[in-house]
Amino acid sequence: MYEFMKKGKFAGIGLDVFSKEPPDDKIRKLFEFDNISLSPHIGANTYESQDNVAVKVAQQVINALKGRFVETAVNAPFTITEGLANIKAFLELAEKLGSFITQYAGGHFKELVVEVRGDIKEHVEPITAYFLKGYLSPILDIPVNIINAPYIAKERGITITKTTKEEGENFKEFIKITAKNDEEERVVGGTAFYGKIPRIMLIDKYWIDIEPEGVILVFENKDVPGVIAKVGEVLARHSINIAGFRLGRIEKGKIALGALQLDDKLNKVILEEIQEIPEIIKAKEIIL
Repeated sequence: MYEFMKKGKFAGIGLDVFSKEPPDDKIRKLFEFDNISLSPHIGANTYESQDNVAVKVAQQVINALKGRFVETAVNAPFTITEGLANIKAFLELAEKLGSFITQYAGGHFKELVVEVRGDIKEHVEPITAYFLKGYLSPILDIPVNIINAPYIAKERGITITKTTKEEGENFKEFIKITAKNDEEERVVGGTAFYGKIPRIMLIDKYWIDIEPEGVILVFENKDVPGVIAKVGEVLARHSINIAGFRLGRIEKGKIALGALQLDDKLNKVILEEIQEIPEIIKAKEIIL
C-alpha cells in the first residue's frame, strides 16, 4: 500500500482499523501522505451514526419494556441473526398458545413439550421462549419476558422438551404444545396462514379455527340442537355481542367444542349462567 501511494496509484485512502494496534513503524510510514485519512478505530463515531445508535437503543429499550423481541440482547436464551421478520406471526402465536393453555387448563403442569414443524423448526428456541412467556404470565405477579421465562420455568421445576419435525400433518408449519402432569395431558396447537395470520387450530382432540385475539368463550357441550341458541340468549340478556363463532367436533351427536369471540368481557354471574345450561359440560373465558 505504501509503495502504491508513492507511485500515485491511489487517489486517496481511508483506514480505521490496522493490522496492529497501536500502529507499528511500518504502518506509520503512511502518515506522510496528505491524501490519506487515518482514525483510531472510531470511524463510526460521527454525529449521524451517534444519532442512529441512540434511536436504535431507544427502540430496543421500548421493545424490552413491552416484552417484545430485543434483537441485540446479550443475555437472551437464543439468537436470531436473520429471518426474524418471517417468523413474527409464529412468535406471536407461540405466546398466545402459552396464555391460552394456562387460562383454559391451568398453569400447574410440570412437563411442557414444544413441537415445531416445518421450515420454522430452526427457530424452536425463540418459539419456546415466547410460549413460556405466555404460559407463565397469567399465573405470576412478577414481570415475565422472553429473557427470564426459560429461567423462571426451570426454577419452578418445569421440564421443557423441544422437538422438531420436517413438516406438519395438516399444515406445512405448525406449533404443537403438549402440557403434562401425573393426572392429565392437554394439547393446543396452531399455525400462521400465509406466515402472517396466527390461528389456534387444535385444542386437545378438537380441530378448530380461532383468532387468538380479545375475549373468547370456550366451552365443551353435548352435540345436540339448541346449545348455541341458549348460550346466545344468556349473552344477549347481558348485552354481550358475539363477534364470531367456531365449532369443532369429532363425531356427530357426541361432544363438541365451541369458541365464541366476544366484544366484551364476561363477569362471574354470566359465566355461571352459561355453565348452568344443561348441555354445557364446561366453559372458560379466555382473554388474549
